[in-house]
Amino acid sequence: MIEIYFLSSKTTVKLYSEDFHNYIEQGWKTCRSSDDYEYIRRNGNAKNAVFWTGRNRYATQDGVYFGSYLKGDPIIEQYDLILYRTEKQIEQNLCRTKLAAAAKLGTNIYTNGIDEIFASEPPDQSWKLGRKPRDSEWEMKRKEAYLKACKGAKTYTNGLVNTFIQEGDPIPDGFYLGMKFRPNTVYYYTNEDKSELLEFKGYHTPPDGMMKISVAKAMTINRKLNKHNQGIV
Repeated sequence: MIEIYFLSSKTTVKLYSEDFHNYIEQGWKTCRSSDDYEYIRRNGNAKNAVFWTGRNRYATQDGVYFGSYLKGDPIIEQYDLILYRTEKQIEQNLCRTKLAAAAKLGTNIYTNGIDEIFASEPPDQSWKLGRKPRDSEWEMKRKEAYLKACKGAKTYTNGLVNTFIQEGDPIPDGFYLGMKFRPNTVYYYTNEDKSELLEFKGYHTPPDGMMKISVAKAMTINRKLNKHNQGIV
């Protein structure tokens, strides 16, 4: 018996049998050629493209990978899944956000009455510092767009900026549920059994597996932990 190949297909026939000669005449070979491997690669890529179209990778709330699903799949809401991101992806997106913010430092908005640009200096005397004039229609449309974006949406942040996301819409990489942190505010986190308390000031990435709590709750937990450490029941 011998294995023979044609593109991505494979079969086994008796060597030098009538079937063997018929397959060979039809273009089958005793080993795969470079054209066969190229066909398999293209075909595999096409199948992957069809499978991943409209899909995203999802994880549980603690960041553990769960699976890939189409937007609107009931399992996403059933298990309260979030978009899956690796630690490296989160770090990269935060870094890009900081770099983008830093790139605008030292720049101003200039207008010629029609257009607006970000620049450190105006291109010529026709450009003035400030925004172009806004009429009442623009202001009305801005308010309508803002209310539409906010209504029924939840606030997500990457620690630097906030954004409103409607339920079921994809969450940008690096963003998580909540508001951005104020640089001079202290935030407290604790784990489920309240045996650990963490304190952060200003911008930071929320610790995995811990929940944000109020200052009052943090003080209560801290007193209990101090008593426990001192051996006081």
